[in-house]
Amino acid sequence: MLSWPTTHDAPPPRRPALAHSAPAFLALALLALALGALAGCSRLSASHLQSRPVENGVAQKLAAKFLRFEYTATRSGAQYEVLGTAQPIRENLPAWADSVDDLSVTAYLCDEQGRVLTKTSAAFAPQPIPQGGFPFRLLLPGADTPSGAVFVSFGYRATFVPSRTPAGSPQAGAPLSGQYVFFASEQAALTN
Repeated sequence: MLSWPTTHDAPPPRRPALAHSAPAFLALALLALALGALAGCSRLSASHLQSRPVENGVAQKLAAKFLRFEYTATRSGAQYEVLGTAQPIRENLPAWADSVDDLSVTAYLCDEQGRVLTKTSAAFAPQPIPQGGFPFRLLLPGADTPSGAVFVSFGYRATFVPSRTPAGSPQAGAPLSGQYVFFASEQAALTN
């Protein structure tokens, strides 16, 4: 039996689109508010990294797991100059890791608790690891703390690769792309 729509079979009136999405909208608004509040409370911290107080113009050393930093930090007016070298620690790297595909070094100026006051980075092009390490010159805006003490910490992000297929490789002569990669990273972290 066929039935034809009549005025009695009309669909119920449509509710405005906002009425259906109000709970979802409210949930998204609350989530955005909570994330905004958390972001406002977060700080960048280098407390887990080694640090040294800035000693104007004095040669200093800091070691991380895969890089050693030799540097001098000098305050000049409203900025600090950190001049030094990042040297890979060969005994902590795979024997075949003789080049970098990607390397960035970051200097952090911190307070006594390791809270990052300012930072800057230098990036290095893909290259064999230089005998004397990777030289850098980083300029950081000046920062003051209540005690007047300012500390230097370093972070890095590195992708170490071989310049040629390692000896004894089962795929000798094959392209190296992606076969041998050693990634290392130590950086400041967000904390509440």
